[in-house]
Amino acid sequence: MKRTQKPLKKNTSTLTKIIIFLSAIIICLISYIVTAHFIHIPRTPTTASPTYMSETKKATTKSEISDISSTRTSSFDATTSSSKIPSYEVEFPRGTVLFGETNNQKFAITTYTTTDEIVIAYSPKGNYSADAHMGEVANFITTTVSTTNIQVTEEGVTKNVNVNTELKIPENTVNTPSIDFFTPFNGNDTKIYAYQNDDGKIVLAFTSNGDHEPFIAIPFTEKSNE
Repeated sequence: MKRTQKPLKKNTSTLTKIIIFLSAIIICLISYIVTAHFIHIPRTPTTASPTYMSETKKATTKSEISDISSTRTSSFDATTSSSKIPSYEVEFPRGTVLFGETNNQKFAITTYTTTDEIVIAYSPKGNYSADAHMGEVANFITTTVSTTNIQVTEEGVTKNVNVNTELKIPENTVNTPSIDFFTPFNGNDTKIYAYQNDDGKIVLAFTSNGDHEPFIAIPFTEKSNE
């Protein structure tokens, strides 16, 4: 009985070793097949290709440059806008007659299409002439001056206005005004400025003959000079 069990145990041990060996071979074969399969499967890129990244970078750079340029332009426009100095220059229409008056005088401004000179004439209301040829007459030209703030009395209202246009006697004029022209104002020290009021009318402001008095402001309305 003992002799029979010993060979049986030996055969069983050998069979077990063979099974383990075959199992190891099978496992190795399966591993090889699986590994070979995964090696041949094309991998899906998880990151952007260099070309795509390059194009994206270019687009981002262009966008950033555009934003910077836009910001600089807006900043420049805002700075330019804020640095602009308003102009108060007056341009007299050519070929017209403009009429105005004070309590005592009637005034006329005559402009021409052939010359830059303008003619200012006035006379007492009782001697007023409809064709603008009045008692006192003088030729002037308009000049641009630095912005000046003056106090005026316009139609009974005293206010401050900014002016850029001054009327001066031309150097080579043949119609030199007499001192009588400036007598109602401030004589030889009379200054004449022009500005536009809130109604869009051209206003002449004459120096007053009183010390520290507001300028005498006379609004004018236009009439065609045909």
